[in-house]
Amino acid sequence: MILRDLSTGQEREIYRSSYGSTVCLFSGGGPTIFCGIEKEKGETELISVSVDSGAVERIATLPGSRFLLATSRDGQTFFFSGNAWLLGANEPPLFRWDRATGQETTMEPASQDQRLISVSADGQWIARLLDGTVSIRPSAGGDWKPLASGVTIKLPPVFLPDGRWLLYQTVDSTGRGGVFRVPLTGGNSERLGDLPNNGSPGTFVFSPDGRKVIAVAEKPADYGLSLLENFVPPIKK
Repeated sequence: MILRDLSTGQEREIYRSSYGSTVCLFSGGGPTIFCGIEKEKGETELISVSVDSGAVERIATLPGSRFLLATSRDGQTFFFSGNAWLLGANEPPLFRWDRATGQETTMEPASQDQRLISVSADGQWIARLLDGTVSIRPSAGGDWKPLASGVTIKLPPVFLPDGRWLLYQTVDSTGRGGVFRVPLTGGNSERLGDLPNNGSPGTFVFSPDGRKVIAVAEKPADYGLSLLENFVPPIKK
């Protein structure tokens, strides 16, 4: 794991895994990074790494091959998806694991639908992209509420840090790829700008205040990384 200082451009290695399949996430932009590591015995190890010292804490070993999707801001709740290939499903289930109790809960079962799912940082909401429609529902259950339709870029929608908006990427009516946000309460979508990294779709990692975001585009022969500042537009008067 390489940590890059965006203000200076300096990089340093803070963790090296013996396994190839490792997913790491910041918890609320704090000094700790959490990683899910798939091991050769079909297990997944959950660890934390200190940004300052590089100290590693092994939190738990979970059964099955799974991918770390999100973590709560306090680092007490973790969200995983199962391995679709091993389960024989187009889209794997979504799990919640609580650190205090060591208990795991299935939030969304496996599906043969070509859906893409994400979860809010507080664990209260699940977002889904299915057949071009972005929807949300409470993680406790209930019906899906459509928020946007006609979405053509197949990437999971993203919850903004303030918990009020959902971000998605699509091509607009003029043929331009763009980044849009829509209120969780429903309403009109708002275009935030063109796709970064020369118009390549990718993943987004937000600062805690939501005003800066790292946009990552993984392309066949390239790797794009952009910093978008003042990402959230000012309130219209």
